Amino acid sequence: ERQLLQNALVRTQALTAKKAQMKTEFINKLRLISDRASEALTLFETPGFAQEVAREAEQADQPPETPPSDPSGQTPDTGEDDHAAD
Repeated sequence: ERQLLQNALVRTQALTAKKAQMKTEFINKLRLISDRASEALTLFETPGFAQEVAREAEQADQPPETPPSDPSGQTPDTGEDDHAAD
C-alpha cells in the first residue's frame, strides 16, 4: 500500500509540474498576442494608414500586366527551363 501511495504521489507531482509548464506557455503566448495587437494598433493609428491600405487594395484588385506575346503566337522566353523536372 505504501508503494501505491508513493507512485500516486510521483504521478501527481509530475502532473502538477506539467500543468505549471502549460500555464507558463499559455501566459507567454497571451503576452505575445497582446504585444502583436499593441503593435497593430500603433500601426493602424498611424496617420494615412487607412488611405494607404485602401490604395494597395485597389491596386491588388487590378489584373496583372500580361507580357507582350511574340507575333508567332508564342510567349517570350523567360530564361527559365520548362523541363527542369525531366
